[in-house]
Amino acid sequence: MGRGKNSSEMPNNPEETRNFLIFLAVFIDIATETVLKVFYHEVPKHTFHSFVSTGNIDGILKKTLSKRQYYLVKSNKADPDRFDFSILFTLLRIALTPPSAGWDQKPAPTDVSVAADILRLRYLRNKIVAHRHKATLSTYDFIRYFGELEAVIFRLSGSEEQQHVAKKIESYKKVILDYSNKEFYLNKPQEWHDDLQQKVQELLSETESYLS
Repeated sequence: MGRGKNSSEMPNNPEETRNFLIFLAVFIDIATETVLKVFYHEVPKHTFHSFVSTGNIDGILKKTLSKRQYYLVKSNKADPDRFDFSILFTLLRIALTPPSAGWDQKPAPTDVSVAADILRLRYLRNKIVAHRHKATLSTYDFIRYFGELEAVIFRLSGSEEQQHVAKKIESYKKVILDYSNKEFYLNKPQEWHDDLQQKVQELLSETESYLS
């Protein structure tokens, strides 16, 4: 299989590759859609632009987001429906009451608040970023991480949506991804990584300018 500029290298183990792609597809599509609904519960869509334009919130976004992400959020045509998990997480970190252990520590198992589950998704996302070069998940890791992912999605979806979400997740386990879909999903972890690296570089540049 060929690859684009930012895509992950494809391994020789089809089962572990499929594990990775299924996890990634469910995270990017279903988990992100679920997180978007949580965001709209906290910040209704019609109030979005006023929300991100508030002085202190704008300052937080400038410090937290990469330039690319900040432009997407602050554009006059900004549409939260098109935001990925990274941007939605940053916005919800502002909108939600923090988990019991705060935003910078792994949530306690007993904390099943909305904020704690959003943070759990971030930790799961980071595991995928760490696997992006090999683009594989062992069967053991897939069962473990996918079980965590499903549990969080179900809690965030609420009882009325759980049956529908469960069927949707099952359909993803059976689907055969074509070439274009594989490229889309495989490129996403690299994009997350690149945004983080860009923000780190921006902070380093600011520090150097301050010290010079």
